Amino acid sequence: SKRWSPETRFAIITGISAASLFVQLAEAGIDGLFIKNSPAEEISAGVAKILNGERIISHDAQVIIDEAKKGEQFSKRELEVLQCLARGQSNKQIADTLGISPKTIDSHRTNLLRKMNVNTTAALLVRAMRDGLIEV
Repeated sequence: SKRWSPETRFAIITGISAASLFVQLAEAGIDGLFIKNSPAEEISAGVAKILNGERIISHDAQVIIDEAKKGEQFSKRELEVLQCLARGQSNKQIADTLGISPKTIDSHRTNLLRKMNVNTTAALLVRAMRDGLIEV
């Protein structure tokens, strides 16, 4: 831990592309973050920079972090609708749960699809799980 050994550098090379994990690591101050299939030259150059005191997040990891941070643009209600969709609820069930009309639920779903840049509810849920926006 840096608390006991501030000069120690921490870098992670991972095969897991979990957006929420990447965001947490970046915010925690990890010195280096690389995806396993990043080019070897990028990893090698990154490690050298880390040893010189720089923080390096690989291009691919940064893209995933940036995509995840877009999730912060969702309204509280959109995230509630997303969680209900993940539980398999219909528009009517979600409307009853949240106390709003099914038409409003449909508008929230349409906004979610647009913001996540996907075309189906299934793709929306896969993307939301990958980005750590929902838990199932």
